[in-house]
Amino acid sequence: MNHNGKIWVSTVFACLLLAASGFVYRYAAVRLDALARSPLLPATPLSSFPVRIGPWEGEDQPLSETTLQIAGNDDYVNRVYRIPGTEEYIAFYISYTSQPRTMLGHRPDLCYVGAGWNLEQTETRQIQTSDGQVIPVLLHTFRKPPPDLTRLIVLNYYLINGQATNDHRIFSGLRWRLPSFSREQVRYVAQIQVASTSLTSALSFTTLAAPLIASYMPTAQEALKN
Repeated sequence: MNHNGKIWVSTVFACLLLAASGFVYRYAAVRLDALARSPLLPATPLSSFPVRIGPWEGEDQPLSETTLQIAGNDDYVNRVYRIPGTEEYIAFYISYTSQPRTMLGHRPDLCYVGAGWNLEQTETRQIQTSDGQVIPVLLHTFRKPPPDLTRLIVLNYYLINGQATNDHRIFSGLRWRLPSFSREQVRYVAQIQVASTSLTSALSFTTLAAPLIASYMPTAQEALKN
């Protein structure tokens, strides 16, 4: 093949690559636009989450419009649960979004520190729920600076496409930034936080509440079929 022939072949090859990349881009744009226009939301609003869970009784704590705008939730529930006749309480929060980027930066180790708490330690743990499931969680221990020194335990985990995890990197990496044509597309993220001054209270409430939380979320099959 002469020099001109090689140039022609190279040019044709480059054009084919450009055409193929253009097709992939257009397909990705259509795919992402379709996902944006049809967000995967809970079938039942989180506001209907049970107010009574075992011995715990909850009371809604509305969030301000500013907080809601910053959080960018598609749905949420924010309550304080108490066991009547005792001093036991927990602060309970679920934040649900079909746009994972809105969850970035909204983690206990960032938010509580930003609010003036000192992070003493973070540990991983697996807890068995009341229905026999085992879920991985993070336990953050915070303390107010002197002279207050109040200690707060914040239990934190995520539900991503129906699967429980304590690793935020699953949705904070490139997977949510780039178009995915596989079954690994992140369709939704739900962040669960249970905070209390008592580790026992945080664990016992989560053991009861976790199966109920999962029942409000789209299943893995629902997340992957679209």
